[in-house]
Amino acid sequence: MALAGRRDRLGRVQLARRSVRAATDRQATAIARPPKTARGSGGPAGQRPKDGPPALLHRGDPLHRGSDVRVDAVGVRAYGHPDPQDIASRDMTIPALRELDESFQAWLDERTDALETYKTEPPDFDGKVELLRGLQHELFDAGWALYGWPEELGGRGGTVLHRGVIVDALERNGYPPRHVYEHLDILTPALARFAQPALCEKLFLPTLRGDILWCQGFSEPTAGSDLATLRTRATKVEGGYRIDGHKIWTSWAKWATHCFFLARTGEPEDRHRGLTAFVTPIDAPGITVGAIEQSNGNAELAEVFFDETFVPDEARVGDVGQGWTVAMYILAGERGSFTWLRQCEILPRLEELAATPHASEHADRIGESLMRLIALRCRSREVMEILAAGREPGPESSVSKVLAIDTEQDFYDAAREILSPGLDLGTAPDIDFWNEHYLYSRASSVYGGSRQIQLNVIAKLMISRGATAAASEEEEEEVAALRASVSEAIEQNASGREALEGLDWWSFAGTPADSFGRAAFSTWFEGQGASRVTSPALAGVRCAPIANELGVRPDEMALAVDESAGRLLVVGFDESTRWIAAERAEGPVAFEATGLTACESQALDGGLVARVDVDPHSARTIEVDASALARAADLGRVGAACEILGASRALLAMAIEHSNEREQFGQPIARFQAIQHLISESQIEISALEALCKAALEEWSAGGGRELAAITKAQAGRDGRSIAQRALQCFGAIGFTAEHDHHRYSRRIHTLDVVLGSYPTLRRALGAEVVESGRAPRCIQIWHPEASDT
Repeated sequence: MALAGRRDRLGRVQLARRSVRAATDRQATAIARPPKTARGSGGPAGQRPKDGPPALLHRGDPLHRGSDVRVDAVGVRAYGHPDPQDIASRDMTIPALRELDESFQAWLDERTDALETYKTEPPDFDGKVELLRGLQHELFDAGWALYGWPEELGGRGGTVLHRGVIVDALERNGYPPRHVYEHLDILTPALARFAQPALCEKLFLPTLRGDILWCQGFSEPTAGSDLATLRTRATKVEGGYRIDGHKIWTSWAKWATHCFFLARTGEPEDRHRGLTAFVTPIDAPGITVGAIEQSNGNAELAEVFFDETFVPDEARVGDVGQGWTVAMYILAGERGSFTWLRQCEILPRLEELAATPHASEHADRIGESLMRLIALRCRSREVMEILAAGREPGPESSVSKVLAIDTEQDFYDAAREILSPGLDLGTAPDIDFWNEHYLYSRASSVYGGSRQIQLNVIAKLMISRGATAAASEEEEEEVAALRASVSEAIEQNASGREALEGLDWWSFAGTPADSFGRAAFSTWFEGQGASRVTSPALAGVRCAPIANELGVRPDEMALAVDESAGRLLVVGFDESTRWIAAERAEGPVAFEATGLTACESQALDGGLVARVDVDPHSARTIEVDASALARAADLGRVGAACEILGASRALLAMAIEHSNEREQFGQPIARFQAIQHLISESQIEISALEALCKAALEEWSAGGGRELAAITKAQAGRDGRSIAQRALQCFGAIGFTAEHDHHRYSRRIHTLDVVLGSYPTLRRALGAEVVESGRAPRCIQIWHPEASDT
């Protein structure tokens, strides 16, 4: 079945969905609230009103106790109901993401000298908090901190993606991580969604300006990962609730003005159904904060005691008994948008590490960290898009959380190796910084939900569904139809070549220029990997510029991946091959294939790689534009990565099926945590590779993506091999037999790893480039190259 008909239908569906998505994004910011509060006149450069004497805002109000908010800064005039004429004079258009980035960058450039003081972090946390408070004031007063927040609450509209633009720009311009203000992005969305209107009106804008600092009171001495067992009690009294209990591991409580916490309004046996969310000033009567010094020397954590603390009814967030829903919303956002913040923070540190004296000796470690950071960046963007569309990311946020843990710990492990022995002995440059953050990174697998808990969450979904995330409900129906078409074509044709011809694949997917072409490109290679067929697709994509010079079709080319003394190891060779292309130091050459025959090779996958003997002197030199050849190599790498992805998905699906059917000790082995974690680890790697492949194709279609293609290919080689090994652990002895398909998939993955650049080779080259250039490529922006960015 040709894919052209599906291309036309997909175009119409995608156009309609873009319109719906744009409307959904706008609606997500329009939460029903009282009339919009003012935020000062003008657009991004608007200033707060300065008339009237300074005075404390509602100093006697329980919800504002402890806040030194003033009228001239964030007072009644700034937060009260706006003048209708003021509203009419504003440009409230939600900017495109790219436009917002460009405008914000221009503002940062114009104010370089004025903002320079905010780039140097004081050594103590008190100083850091004050520095960040000042920077947040600047962003708020100029209007930038209002993007990504509902207009009805005083924001300038947009979604979490708009906030991501601001954070990304700040980090790449050398401004410090958000530290105490990370809760602004974690807790404020829950206020906007669940809090009562009057509560939002009091707290929302002071929070955005940074005058209100939050801490999150969830964990307790007896309720960590098992949050549903918490004991802090909220007893109903006249006008509100009396709170008694003990919170622990409460980040930033020492500096917070307010606490967002969970308490039990039901009975203990109600577990998560008996929880309710509240907010309170941290200095309310009956609250005691005790700082906890951490192993890295900071006191970010604290324990918070509630002793008959009164909280008014209006301070309840959500309905009584809705606390678990509120908490899960917060945690999903934390594990989604927070992971974007983390990679934004670590990328500049990678550049700093690459500038240290011995970094060039550890290019492979620099490259490994870059790979992980870019995979996290691509994956985080996808989760943020789910949040921006008003949908719940569910277990997808757990995938991002584990990726963030592994990325952070790997980076600081790399730092320890590169700075060794200076980091351990205290002689490395900037030793206080590196020691503090290395030790902190050890706890990243504990806070916010431990790594093992996240693996449990992912595994339960995967095993109960019995399929991989590739078949998730998120997948667009037309792309799913493409998969079905490719599978049908492969099943009904004798060879991969015939299947490609029947699909008319080369006409629009050989050089994918639009969304349908990219979908058809990736779908074919993934299907090829899942079915283990061979075809001229990879060779044709890589050799397309050479084929053009020779005047033949791309599918009439084969690719030599190794040449030695007249022996070629070739991909894509069959009876229809007319030319074999090879890469030599002096440039590309081609051997005429007429009359040549393939011999059995000793490659792990002899079906993928054939041996062809040639006269080395018969090679024809091909003059090809170097940039066209490089772009073809990039696209070939993405194709090989997609094929590894397809094979990896197939292995994981087989492992899940086997684990559900195979019984040991009287139950399916899928019930054992060891098996569950093997499955989860593989799903995490598949999810990251999916995001990389999609992003790499988009960037290639837009004319870029060189580093991203190399990262995608390297990650595919690394993760494909580890997924194959985990699958074997699930299969046990049966997986090591000749009759089992495991070794066939494993052979395909290992062989594809070395085609067009192996994982070790690409990793080292990527790291060496970062060291030489002093720049860690971001590879993608938060917007898509083709997107309208509504």
